[in-house]
Amino acid sequence: MRLGTTIAREQAKYEPFIGLSAIYEFLGNNTANVTSGDYVLKATDNLTGALGEVTGGVNVFSLTGNGLSAFAKGNVQFGKDDFVGYGGSLGVRVDW
Repeated sequence: MRLGTTIAREQAKYEPFIGLSAIYEFLGNNTANVTSGDYVLKATDNLTGALGEVTGGVNVFSLTGNGLSAFAKGNVQFGKDDFVGYGGSLGVRVDW
């Protein structure tokens, strides 16, 4: 689920948002093999269970016709076994 709005000012448009995601992995017993010549690297994990994420951010668009926009986004993930992860990104876009 994602909720947001648009706020327009004279020279810029702002789009703040907040989101909530939830998933449940039923199977989750994953394996992968990476082979190089005779060497085999095996990786396994068990990701069964619930995982949630809360996201928030803002998109900013210039209304002056210069083609600039920017964004900021942050998130927190959480799940079983006291899993907590944090992430974020910032960026600038230029249209030409």
